[in-house]
Amino acid sequence: MSIDPLVSLLVGALGAATLGLVGGAIGAWVQSRREHRRWLREQKMHAYTAVLDLVQRISLESSPVREGLNEEVTDLYRATATVELLGPDTLAGHTRMLRDAVGALVYHQHADAFPSPDLFLEDSDLTSVAEADSADFMTNLLRVKSLREIVIKDARKELDIRGSSR
Repeated sequence: MSIDPLVSLLVGALGAATLGLVGGAIGAWVQSRREHRRWLREQKMHAYTAVLDLVQRISLESSPVREGLNEEVTDLYRATATVELLGPDTLAGHTRMLRDAVGALVYHQHADAFPSPDLFLEDSDLTSVAEADSADFMTNLLRVKSLREIVIKDARKELDIRGSSR
């Protein structure tokens, strides 16, 4: 029994078309996953750098009295929330600790400008409100700098950034 050449040609064409469609679908899926990972990494990078920039502006460049401090602290809370959504639990926890340490530092520097320390010290296991009131400025500043380095290290690890560490 011989196979009709037309049937053979049609079966071959159908098989090639099916393989082409399956291959295209798999390629599109792989590309979609790759693009999503790239987008997520960019979002994480933006969130982590936003926190670090705000910490730098608020705590390390803060003058005793200046405009916009309340907005910067609010922005730090928002940026921390973004890290909590995107980052791993360890990084999110260290970022919250950093945020609270910055809050203690700002409250210590500007206690007369804020009605309640609860604005800054939500869930910190670093310091109590009483300790924040009496803590030495340099101790708070060193805590902020130390936690900032920890967050940088965590972010570099999460983003798989290799190279020299500070």
